[in-house]
Order: sequence, then C-alpha cells, then structure tokens
Amino acid sequence: SARPNITAKATAGISMLPSGLDIMDASTFAVYRNMYALNNNAVPAEAYDPYTGPVYADPGALGKGTDWIGAITRIAPHQNYDISISGGTSKFKYYVSAGYLDHQGIIQANGARRFNGRINLDYQINSWLKAGFRGNYVYRDLDNNKAVLGGDNFLAAAVYLSSLGPQGMRELGATIAQRTALLRQK
Repeated sequence: SARPNITAKATAGISMLPSGLDIMDASTFAVYRNMYALNNNAVPAEAYDPYTGPVYADPGALGKGTDWIGAITRIAPHQNYDISISGGTSKFKYYVSAGYLDHQGIIQANGARRFNGRINLDYQINSWLKAGFRGNYVYRDLDNNKAVLGGDNFLAAAVYLSSLGPQGMRELGATIAQRTALLRQK
C-alpha cells in the first residue's frame, strides 16, 4: 500500500471599499437642492414641490448629516480551508476532500458560507472491468446575503440617499399620494 498524498490549503484576508466614495454631506446636498430649486423656478419656497425636496434656508446648519456608505459598509474578513487525501494501490484508488468557505461581505449583514465534500473510489475488478463511486456534497448558507433588496442593492441606494438622515429618506420614499397631501398642506 502506497502512502497517501495529503494536501491542505488555508487562505484568509479582508475585503473593503478601495476608498471612500465622494458623496455630498448634508450641507452641500442642501446647497445643491437650493440651486436645483432656483434653476427650476421653484421660488418662493412655499411653492416648492416636496417631491423634489424642500428649500433649505440655512444649509450650513445641517452639518455633515448621515454618511450612508459608511453606515452600511465594513471591512469584511474572508477565509477558505481545503484538505484532500488521495492514494491507493494498483487495484484500488481513492480521493477524499473537504472544504469550508466563510466570506463576509463589505455590506453589513451580507456574506456567504459554504461547506463541501467529495469522495471518489475506483476498484479495478479485472483487466476489462472497473467499478467506482463518485459522491459530492455542498451546503451553502446564503441566508445572510442581504445585499439585494427589492431589486436595488444597498450600496447603489446609499449613493442616492439624502445625507439629511431619516427625514431625507422619508422624502425620497413618499408615495405620490403623500406628495400630493404635502403640497395641499402648504
């Protein structure tokens, strides 16, 4: 009987955004919205459509606001382990392997885990007949993969969300009926 051939491999690392995205803070966003209103003749402020956002009297008072990219991303670890054993004789050969992968995503509450195994057995019954068995097993845990929600992913949404925080999100999420009601209140 020949000695088995054993192979093992382990890797680990981190994933992260290569650099911060250049996104407007709340004050800059308010200045932008004011310029948008001015260029679209949405003056005076009482006539401004809440669908496109309010006119901000003092943009500097809003400060930095919410950094949505920073709020939803992280430095994410990943690790991968594989081991295999193979060997046999002139009549019988075997190969067995197992692996584990844990990859956390750069988006919070996002990632995947996988366990896998494989077995190959071959037996040379005589010069013209060979019998064998092949088996594979894979388990994937994607329940933690929440990077896609309702057709839009969190990273793409974070680029477009108002840095004005929850109020800005409510403005963006208002339905047409809510927008009409807001207009009638003014």
